[in-house]
Amino acid sequence: MPWYLNPVFLPAASGLLGVIVGGLITARSSYVLDKRRERREERLDTQRARHQLLDSTAAAIEVLLQNIETARNEIDSFSAQNIQDMT
Repeated sequence: MPWYLNPVFLPAASGLLGVIVGGLITARSSYVLDKRRERREERLDTQRARHQLLDSTAAAIEVLLQNIETARNEIDSFSAQNIQDMT
């Protein structure tokens, strides 16, 4: 009988095979989970950047509108003074 069919060897061989298969399953699942985590983090980083850009754009627009309003008020007061000075 060949050595690999020895009844003492078969439990050890099947145990080793189980360890190898379990290790491969664990490695594969870790790889897949890491890739998913990377994609999720990239997506979250993109969303954060988008929100920061929108917030800064909204703040810039708000400042611009305030400046426009201030300029209109100054023009109106200047025009009113000129009209009073003419009369």
